[in-house]
Amino acid sequence: MTDPQHARPLRAVPGALRDDQAAALARLLDRHAATLDDERRHRVTTSISVALQAVITAQARHILRREPVDRADESDVLDALSLIRAARDDIDQAEAALLLAARTEAADGKPLLIFRRIAAALDLDSEQAAQGRYLRRVGRPNATPPDSTNPPDTRGQNS
Repeated sequence: MTDPQHARPLRAVPGALRDDQAAALARLLDRHAATLDDERRHRVTTSISVALQAVITAQARHILRREPVDRADESDVLDALSLIRAARDDIDQAEAALLLAARTEAADGKPLLIFRRIAAALDLDSEQAAQGRYLRRVGRPNATPPDSTNPPDTRGQNS
């Protein structure tokens, strides 16, 4: 048995959470446990992110223990890599939905979150960066869509 005082500290594994992120995840899981349980009961398949995390965890164990990777893991890693694009798409959709929710009017008539707080949550450098991200992900939700029955007036513009 290894003496805990002399145990080698674990190296950071890509994808591991910082303390503040772990605390945020714990709060969300606690607050939304009933919703999550209900969602799990209704889902036929497991989440892509859960499957990816399972493969990452298995591979991290080999790396941290300095064990050779089992050749049987090749198909798991390949399958996980093939799901990365879908996982990114899911994350992009989730980010857009959360950004829209963050800027939705609360009962007091003000947006739920100001861009400074959004920037801090997303670890962005500035409010302007958060605004740009919002515009790229969500667009301008209150913008009037172009009317196809009345094309824009292009008189006087060069072709």
